[in-house]
Amino acid sequence: MKRRAITSFAALSVLCIAFTGCGGGGDFGYVEGTVTLDGDPLPNALIGFYPSGGRGSIGSTDSEGHYSLRYTANQKGASVGSHKVTISTAIEEVKAGVYERTGEKREAVAGRKEMLDKKYQDRQRTPLTATVKPGNNPPIDFNLTSEK
Repeated sequence: MKRRAITSFAALSVLCIAFTGCGGGGDFGYVEGTVTLDGDPLPNALIGFYPSGGRGSIGSTDSEGHYSLRYTANQKGASVGSHKVTISTAIEEVKAGVYERTGEKREAVAGRKEMLDKKYQDRQRTPLTATVKPGNNPPIDFNLTSEK
């Protein structure tokens, strides 16, 4: 009887791992959205979601201002919970290839100056926040305005 219980437990454990994966699928939410500046898409911006504790997630905007987040090269999304959000357009130089941390494919981008106020780049001062829920989240958009 003990042997049967152990075999059943082992089989159940394998099934649970197969369905949830090693990352504990419920701990992440898929996040995407659009970033605009003064109503226009903001291309080639870096966006970061940072929870109060733990590792953040990052992404970059395409030519239409669209982004999607990655936690690691193998894990899309962000951890569930409240996040401070940073956005920056200052890029010294990005070479074509694959971004090492996330596996994201990137085109070469020449350096450019920061287009956004410093508060959007500082995790402590940023007014931008987001809440990530498990699974697919509705788009989380950021409509920024120039400081004039």
